[in-house]
Amino acid sequence: MSKGYLVPVTVRVCADGSKGHGVFATAPVTKGTLLWRPSEVKAVPAAKITSSLAAMPREEASELLRQSFVAPSDPGALCINRSDNGRFTNHSSAPNVGACVDHSADSYALRDIAEGEEFTCDYTEFVTPAWYQQLCRKYGVLTTMAVVKLAATQS
Repeated sequence: MSKGYLVPVTVRVCADGSKGHGVFATAPVTKGTLLWRPSEVKAVPAAKITSSLAAMPREEASELLRQSFVAPSDPGALCINRSDNGRFTNHSSAPNVGACVDHSADSYALRDIAEGEEFTCDYTEFVTPAWYQQLCRKYGVLTTMAVVKLAATQS
């Protein structure tokens, strides 16, 4: 197991180089299995994250934003995840992982997942408030919705 995941996984570079790293099953997973429980995810208010990012080297700030999201349950905060391997879960319009939209929500297998298959969730379930869009522009990072749109053009 790895931090956050409750089933055996590996984190590695995706074959599709545009996605960066991904989380992959190292054994078959049955539909309905509890996969991920947030272990290091924290909701940080927008005003505080803005000043925190400004104090970081630009590359570090960009990486933190790329691996974060805004939950619909708290659109005034950025859910940051510095060490939990859930931060490497990529988007899919046909996800195999569900309910990963909250910093405190567990995620389950939506269908059987084969050994070696990448775990994906649907980024359309996240929100992109104006403050988040501005931060992403400032640091040259795609918002979660921009990732969804990009993925749609590559399908």
